[in-house]
Amino acid sequence: MTGMSSAQHAPDGVLLPSDSNEKLHRSATPKQFLDNGEPSFQIFLPNKEVDDYLLSVYRDSIMNAEAAYCHRIQLPNRYSAGIFSVLISECGHECLDVYFSPVADDKANNIPANPAHSDINFQPYSLDKKTRKAKAQLLLDYAIKRGMTYRPS
Repeated sequence: MTGMSSAQHAPDGVLLPSDSNEKLHRSATPKQFLDNGEPSFQIFLPNKEVDDYLLSVYRDSIMNAEAAYCHRIQLPNRYSAGIFSVLISECGHECLDVYFSPVADDKANNIPANPAHSDINFQPYSLDKKTRKAKAQLLLDYAIKRGMTYRPS
């Protein structure tokens, strides 16, 4: 069963062309690795409570992988073990739309501006956890094939 729940909204931003070969960067937290050191599909799995099923990523044309890492860790209690990347076209191949949705500086909520922010939209699969996990695994598989795109030294 797929479909958005009534509490969800359409993603903000501009729909990006699904055939684009631009990279999208995703920060991986240390908790998103398995005990054996392998990355988990959870790197690419948004949830309702935090993300409203919109997976935040950085556009490479605006912020490269190293800059995305630095942006992620600039606030206290923000951790990253490194950056994995997928292509917009890989998302499109998995029927996941990508929206360019820059974030303005929000000092009241301690959120820095992110001109490269985009969302991979998992909302059409909000009622189907199994499909969300499968799509997250497919994105991880693409990312693993290219390797970690930025690893801090």
